[in-house]
Amino acid sequence: MAGRKSSLENGPEPIDILIGSRVRILRLSRGLSQETLGERIGVTFQQIQKYERGANRVPGSRLSRIAAVLDVPVALLFGDPENADNTHMAAFPMIRDRKSLCLLKAIEQLPDVYKSELLSFCEVVSAQTARERALNEARDAQCFTLYSYVYGDDLSAGARRFYGTLESARQDLVDLRQVLASEPGRREALRDMTIVRLRTIPVTTETLVDLFNDLDGSLGGFFTSREAVEVINEPQVAASA
Repeated sequence: MAGRKSSLENGPEPIDILIGSRVRILRLSRGLSQETLGERIGVTFQQIQKYERGANRVPGSRLSRIAAVLDVPVALLFGDPENADNTHMAAFPMIRDRKSLCLLKAIEQLPDVYKSELLSFCEVVSAQTARERALNEARDAQCFTLYSYVYGDDLSAGARRFYGTLESARQDLVDLRQVLASEPGRREALRDMTIVRLRTIPVTTETLVDLFNDLDGSLGGFFTSREAVEVINEPQVAASA
């Protein structure tokens, strides 16, 4: 009589492979061996191997026991993050990376002494990589020179406007003073305007975030120095007769 083909004849179903992969990753993240997990749910480690390969489908009641041992919602094993606690999702990016999963499989076969040595090596490489990344970011960061102006010689006064070049700052101030000096009825002399050269700190993503967060107040520590480079005192209000 023709019957339903076995799972080996049909090949693993995608959902069984997914569930098995997630069980394996969670088991490894919990530091459990296949033997330990098998003992806790009442099956042999060979059965756990078949579950994790997707060769055998995990019955619903047994899947529930596995989830309880791994301390995760059953929904997480089905790949349903909307119905699962997000705190359990951190291990699963490795499932989408075949090389990482193969690496975990290889590591599991190592003696414990080699696992410890490999972990130490990985921690050293990871720390070195983080340091190199920080150095690269610092090297790639740029400092910029801007120009602004203040009234008088108080360089700590708040900047009125910013310019990319000294020439553009000078021309803008001369034009502004011409407008102010020609105002009808003006008799008082115009105050001197001092162009200030500003040097920024190294600009990185973090410094830009700090800058934009600080736009509703002072610019805080964004500039490392202030230097007077030129005083603009012309044109001036015509002397009254």
